[in-house]
Amino acid sequence: MKLNLTMLALSLSLSVFAASAQTLDLGPDATGYRRFLLYPHLERGFDAMARGERGVALSEFEQAHTLAPDNPVVAIHLAQAYRRFNEPARAEVVLREQLTRNPGNARLAHALAELQGRAPKTAHLPPARPLSPPAATSPGNPAVAQPRADGNPALRTPAAPIPLAEAPRPGRAAPGSRPRRAITSAASRRADSAYAFAGKAYKVSAEGDHAAAVLAAREALRLAPGNRAYRSLLVYELSETGQLEEADAVASQIPPGASVGGPDDELVARQKMVRQHIAFKYFDEANKAAAAGQADAAAESARKGIDYAPDLLPHRLQLVGLLLVAQKWPEAEQAANDAIRDMGPRPALLVLRGHALQRLDQRPAASADLDHALAGPELSPSDQHNFRLMAADAALAAGEPKKALDLLEPPLMAPLDPGVESRRTLAFQAFRRSAVPGTVPPAWATPKVVCVGSSFSAWCEVWPGESPPDPAYAVADAAYKAFGAQDYDTAVGKAREALQVSPGNLQYRLLLVNALVAAGQLEPADQEATAFLAMPGNANDGEMLALRSRVRQRQGQESLAVLDAESALRSGSVSAATETGLLVQLNRRAQARERFNAALREGAFAAQPEVDTAYLAMQAGDDDAALAAFDRASSASALPDSALQDAAYAAGRLGRNEESVRYFSRAIDAAESGQLPLAPQQLFNARRSVADRTRKGGVYGSLTYRGIATSGLSLTPGATDDTLQGGLEAYWRPFGYGDGRLVEVYGGLAGTLYSKAEQPTGAPTVQGALGARVKPFADTNLVLAVERRLKIGSKAQTDWLARVGYSWGLGQDLRVDMPDWWTAQVYAEAGRFIKVKQDYANFEGQAGRSYRLDSLHPKLVIFPHVVLGADRNEGYAIGHEKAVGAGVGASLRYWFNEDKYTAPRSYWDMSLQYRGRISGDERAKGVFLRFTLSY
Repeated sequence: MKLNLTMLALSLSLSVFAASAQTLDLGPDATGYRRFLLYPHLERGFDAMARGERGVALSEFEQAHTLAPDNPVVAIHLAQAYRRFNEPARAEVVLREQLTRNPGNARLAHALAELQGRAPKTAHLPPARPLSPPAATSPGNPAVAQPRADGNPALRTPAAPIPLAEAPRPGRAAPGSRPRRAITSAASRRADSAYAFAGKAYKVSAEGDHAAAVLAAREALRLAPGNRAYRSLLVYELSETGQLEEADAVASQIPPGASVGGPDDELVARQKMVRQHIAFKYFDEANKAAAAGQADAAAESARKGIDYAPDLLPHRLQLVGLLLVAQKWPEAEQAANDAIRDMGPRPALLVLRGHALQRLDQRPAASADLDHALAGPELSPSDQHNFRLMAADAALAAGEPKKALDLLEPPLMAPLDPGVESRRTLAFQAFRRSAVPGTVPPAWATPKVVCVGSSFSAWCEVWPGESPPDPAYAVADAAYKAFGAQDYDTAVGKAREALQVSPGNLQYRLLLVNALVAAGQLEPADQEATAFLAMPGNANDGEMLALRSRVRQRQGQESLAVLDAESALRSGSVSAATETGLLVQLNRRAQARERFNAALREGAFAAQPEVDTAYLAMQAGDDDAALAAFDRASSASALPDSALQDAAYAAGRLGRNEESVRYFSRAIDAAESGQLPLAPQQLFNARRSVADRTRKGGVYGSLTYRGIATSGLSLTPGATDDTLQGGLEAYWRPFGYGDGRLVEVYGGLAGTLYSKAEQPTGAPTVQGALGARVKPFADTNLVLAVERRLKIGSKAQTDWLARVGYSWGLGQDLRVDMPDWWTAQVYAEAGRFIKVKQDYANFEGQAGRSYRLDSLHPKLVIFPHVVLGADRNEGYAIGHEKAVGAGVGASLRYWFNEDKYTAPRSYWDMSLQYRGRISGDERAKGVFLRFTLSY
């Protein structure tokens, strides 16, 4: 029974990927502490540059350059930032000055030549953004994934610890934080102590003393339980010392409101890796218990592994295989049903379920499963071979020799294989005996699930239930068992023995290469792969080329790895799905999409589950094909609940909001019934998506005293003097929500209700407006508007107004997963009255923390904040055109108008602020009031 080439290649690729995560190399002179100081500035600089925030990006890269004035990589990033924001002269100064510090540096010279137009852009420049926290490349630095003593890659360390933003270090701003108001000395000392312990943990971790790092990281987290960087550091150190269950628990125990130290996804990803390690521990225990004949203990360990890694196929196959060996047919069928429900009808699962069903005298259902499994065009030759042998066994056991003979006809991987011939003999004998279908004979061999792997890449393969009469089989089987037990030296020796008997066996060659890689013998692995490819007829074996490509990539031979990957693609012997994945791996995404679409037109995916086709389409960047596949799966009642939101987002990106809403609504129903596990905030986000995509129009109303109306119609945009203005606006979206690019037509009225300066108020000031606005970008809140101002009151005017507005917000929506959260919002607008030739501009920014007032109402939120406001209006007297002020305030917002499928679509908001004047006119200071209704 032959080990699947594609599966082994994938197994290797997973371990290689885990051990070769890219890092930003700052050079050998960058110490761990220096990287600790530099990384927060570089990270914020990359983020700001990606968002186009010039001031923040340049400030962060300049600070990094100040901390490391002799570092060429930092200098190149600073030059890139200057160039990005159209300051090539400053970029050239930085590069020339750095060349005087580092004469002869090729990267600096190339960057300068490219800047001056004397060299094309090449891959010699450092990446625009690091894919993981910066780390030195020395073997002793734990910031790089290094092989453990057992040969498995280690988890990468988290980014250098970040101190609590609430507690700057004395005398200077803490790295990664902004200046804030002074806090109590006790809190400052606590934060300083946490920072010191984190720094100590980072230092001793770099020295390889993970036990001491655990103690220091624990103390840092105890003093600063809300700092996710400290929590991530402790999770890493616990995993390094083998305390995986505690690492999982620490990752899960995030206190409410914790927000300091980095994004959630870093900690989530680290916890997922820890849980996969735990899952593999049970996977390994199950293998050992099975080898010792302890069937119940093996199954129990396999179930525990599934609890920790339910989305990994090998753990599912292992459990079903163990239950089949134990002849627990109903339990095996149920385990296979659960796996198919959660993961879709994978061919290996269908084959195993088919065996269990036939053992339960359900031959028609078993035959359907086996036929479905064999119909998949993406099956490798090895899988096709093994699964057809198993289907033939089932047909023979059911007394269907004709079907068995049909299954044993070419094309098979090895038509003259003794296993094929022995089954053909049995089938002809059955014809001669005129066998009558009956119950399954007790002698019918159960398929064998062979499970091997490492903590980064467990793998199982389904083999037929009897061993072929291969003279090397016994030795090869011993090699597989040794590999599964992580005795890689023995596995290498036994695989070599098997190859001496069967030198042309591809599976044994793959086993040898994988065992050499697991043993850390990369050069011999390369040599063995090369020897196989040098054999007559093997030069274009796509799977072995792909495997050697990954070995060479791990050796750092990038150019050779790329050559092998490209040769594998040219071989024509890889599946369409594998080819698509390789093109994506080589960053040839346009070609990946073309290959996918061509295969789709050719019907290459016709027999595979539609959900698999949908996700492959998403990988290729084809939302149209993905949504079509999701729709077909849905029509066939084969769309798992776990895919509903992916289908909804694919439809949303295409602007097909009715379909998107239907999928979101089904996901909400599934979550409510317990079929789809969604966290409360995930469920709320789905409801928010429905609310956004179903909105066709609305109404804004505002009352403002000495402040701008950040939504709806205002009488004099930008006016912040001592007046009370009221405005009411209704809008309509003629084309709906689309993909987030909006067109709205609107109309409204505004007027002055009170003026401290005894300016006109009431009916004479009533101003009307009709207009249209467009939001041209799906992900950016930039709005362009043209409106006709209409004179209604005697003091009003008729004119055209052109304006542009921009807003940005963080944490402005209601949160249901935490009682308080950080919130910030910015609104800016500029416009021109055409007839009177009057320009205006205004700005308001707020930052603070929102608190849900659950004791009063769970939809009531208070937002204390600091505020900065500025305006300029040419309609004011000379010397009074501009005003800038800052202060503090609080807003009270109540959300309402929701149902089962939609998050609250409306709110009213009351805001009170007091500002002091910074510059300009006196109108910048005083009390500012605003009431807003959005419905």
